[in-house]
Amino acid sequence: MSFLQRFLLLLVSFSFLWGLWGCATTPRPSSEESPAPPESAEEDVIVKEVKESLTLGKTSHGLYESAYQAYLDGYYEKAIVGFETARLLNPEEMQFWRKLALSYCYLATGRYLDAEKLAKELMDEKPDYWGSYMNAGLAALWQGHLLKASEYFEKASDFQDAEPSLNVYWFITCQLLKKPALAAQKFSQAETNYKEIIKNNPNEEQAFIELAYLYLYSSKNEGEALKLIDQARKIIEDSDNSEKKQVWLDFYFPHLKGIGFYRQGRFRDSILALTGALEKAPAGIRIDLAEVYYYLGKNYQALQETEKAMGFFTKALAIDPLVLYAEEIRSYIGISKLVKKKKS
Repeated sequence: MSFLQRFLLLLVSFSFLWGLWGCATTPRPSSEESPAPPESAEEDVIVKEVKESLTLGKTSHGLYESAYQAYLDGYYEKAIVGFETARLLNPEEMQFWRKLALSYCYLATGRYLDAEKLAKELMDEKPDYWGSYMNAGLAALWQGHLLKASEYFEKASDFQDAEPSLNVYWFITCQLLKKPALAAQKFSQAETNYKEIIKNNPNEEQAFIELAYLYLYSSKNEGEALKLIDQARKIIEDSDNSEKKQVWLDFYFPHLKGIGFYRQGRFRDSILALTGALEKAPAGIRIDLAEVYYYLGKNYQALQETEKAMGFFTKALAIDPLVLYAEEIRSYIGISKLVKKKKS
């Protein structure tokens, strides 16, 4: 149990015990004598209840605020504890945008069933918002439910305000479903949209990052992907967006650069970038961390250091199902074990 969890548990327990203490110290009339309480006593009880309600509301509001800040800073486990505790204390304040942030936290930490369940709740609350279907699609995708993911993505595409990232993950899903024609269509749509965004707003770092993702996951334009990453890094370094800045500079950019270097055959450079990312990995993330281990394994596989490769591949699968790479990893581990057995 983390310090924050212990603190929140202590906080809730303290409130509960305070109520018990109040009950224990309030004198109760005997069964024989039941005098009516004076009006001032009744007023005191009401005042006390109001004060307790205000204190509870203040506590839950503070938890909501700190949880959202933790989400912005990339501390997803901390954000989950805050959101879930605040929701128990004051469910009325669990507004749509807070649920959306919590669903992202669930996705980042590998709680895909919880993410899908919450996405369905978001769909019911705002059936005209594309992001709810997008998150449900991501949760289904990372569980390996490809047809369901594709259905969610198709539903999200019905909305005109759907962002280009939808086509990135729909492209990945189509590749896994072995639908090359549809995958090529989604790739082209995403690439065109991102280039248009960058043309109109050259400081839109998210477009640079997501277009780099698209190229890296399609094994196309690796050199261009690395340039896009460097451009996005410069934009973020020069920005005042402290929430995004540190986690991207410390973890996500080295992570992406490591993938790009691997694609270019720069295996030692890739290992340096990926191990640097490991040192700064945000607590609780799953799929991104597992992907770092996967690419470390790929680098050592390319360098013919089988034991290290198997160790990193095994670690990757232990962290997350890694739908994108699971079949390849299991095949490599199985073949390596078989070769080792024959040699012995």
